[in-house]
Amino acid sequence: MKSAGESLDDTYALFRPLAALTHWAVDVGGQFLYGLGFDTRVEGRENIPQNTNFIVVSNHCSHLDYGLVAYALGKQRRKLYVMAASDYFFNSKLKRTYYQKCTHILPMNRETPLPRALPVARACLASGNNLLVFPEGTRSLNGQMARFKRMAAFLCLQNQVDVLPLYLSGTFESLPKGNRFFRSRHLGVRIGPVLRHEKLAGETLGRGMKFSAATVRVTEQIQRTVEALRDGAQG
Repeated sequence: MKSAGESLDDTYALFRPLAALTHWAVDVGGQFLYGLGFDTRVEGRENIPQNTNFIVVSNHCSHLDYGLVAYALGKQRRKLYVMAASDYFFNSKLKRTYYQKCTHILPMNRETPLPRALPVARACLASGNNLLVFPEGTRSLNGQMARFKRMAAFLCLQNQVDVLPLYLSGTFESLPKGNRFFRSRHLGVRIGPVLRHEKLAGETLGRGMKFSAATVRVTEQIQRTVEALRDGAQG
């Protein structure tokens, strides 16, 4: 945990071209890792929007998940950012320097009430970028999907951005929480059709539902969609 007086702005100075080179090297390395190091199968790439930004929602079992999503998105990965717990990824000066200056990982305070926890995410979407949200909030300990939290639905309805549902398979078997070495090379991504924000809003807010209740309803629909992808449906 951060010590008293420590902030997310407390980082080491880093030459900007070096930061850009590091980010490029990590991106290229990820493409080789998931394309050649693993036996990776991606289904549904035709569902990825090309002319608008979107929120990616996926199950979460492993530190492999972010890189696997980026690999699956192809060229759209270049605009992909991900929300990550500030108390885990930004809890030291060295980690803050790396993640803030060399990656597309955005800090999120898990203890802050939802409306005040997401200004960075809202700004990211408003700038036309894609945002990856793991709505379970943390990695699964047993490979099973937990109940989704409302973050993705909140951002979808408030920012009027579509949701792209994904289901990741094989990451729990390969690198579950607590492991440091890969146990399997077989990974999979199933990409479903986009959930349009207009339709989600029309079925909730458009019927007079309060915003809080609407986020609950949309969250339930998003989870059902990801579960259907898990069970083999692509829509």
